[in-house]
Amino acid sequence: MPPLYSGSADEWCYLGNPSKDPPFSFEFIIDNFEEEMDHTKAINKLESCEFSVKGFKFHLLVVPEGLEDDGFYQKGHVGVSLVNDNDKELIVTCTFTVVDQVRKFTENQIESKQAWGFGKFLTNEKCKEKLINGSLTVKAEVDVHVVDEKVMIQGKGKPSTLVSETAVSTKIFMDMEFTDFTIICQGKSFPCHKAFLGACSPVFKTMLETKMIEAESCTAELICTEEVCESFIKFIYTNKVDEEVLKANVASFLDLGEKYDMPKLKAMAEQSMVVSLDKTNMLAFFLAGDLYKGERIRAAAKAFLRCNRRNLLQQEGWKEALEDQAELVLEILESFCI
Repeated sequence: MPPLYSGSADEWCYLGNPSKDPPFSFEFIIDNFEEEMDHTKAINKLESCEFSVKGFKFHLLVVPEGLEDDGFYQKGHVGVSLVNDNDKELIVTCTFTVVDQVRKFTENQIESKQAWGFGKFLTNEKCKEKLINGSLTVKAEVDVHVVDEKVMIQGKGKPSTLVSETAVSTKIFMDMEFTDFTIICQGKSFPCHKAFLGACSPVFKTMLETKMIEAESCTAELICTEEVCESFIKFIYTNKVDEEVLKANVASFLDLGEKYDMPKLKAMAEQSMVVSLDKTNMLAFFLAGDLYKGERIRAAAKAFLRCNRRNLLQQEGWKEALEDQAELVLEILESFCI
């Protein structure tokens, strides 16, 4: 199970693999939780990394011990909340499960950058009794209620069904008619549309607006596998990537997201890397994060390397991977001493 990098709790917090079907289920696992309940000088807020539900981003917030007698987070209680990380308010249903306690809020409106939850989820005393090897697991089942924007009212109150922008883009991708540009990968040609390339990537936009070779020839070469290239083009039209293709080629998508200045693709790749981070790929993901400026996976992998330094030294090829990387070696060694 991958570590969760959260800044203050990077060494012992983990995010379990999310479910794929609604309601979407996430687990936030915190080791040494009893020690966190003993902090009394300031409210200690433990935050999970971001996860996505229907394209909207959230994270979990756990307060091991409140300080106030009559505030939201009260003394002697564990608080649990869901935080809306989006720039718009959302209507959300969420069920929290902590040890043997279950609490739910239904279709609550959560404002942008605000949280909704339970400040007195359970007492510290009961929580300590139920901890397993000092570890606390917070499970959240989350669903977002998206308002249907495909129907409008016209003339005499008759509904008119509109086709969503995503459906239109998907059809254009599937049909690939009236194309005016070609991406070449591994000798294979992939037809596409300049308008979509320029709208999705500032790099493509600049390329097409200037007198670069690609603009004059209406072609560009992509250095990756055919499978990745096809999925990359699909993402440009639909904002979606096949999950298995992404997982198998996640570093390539991180590279493409950085190279073509596509933050959403880059964030998608980093999320996949954080979820699948383990002892076998921790060094590779750290190096990829450094090379392609993926700050989130770089930080998470660095934290994981620190926790599993003995395992790293037992792996074959780690010296070769860090060859000519003196600054990174020093950074990793310094983190081992923290």
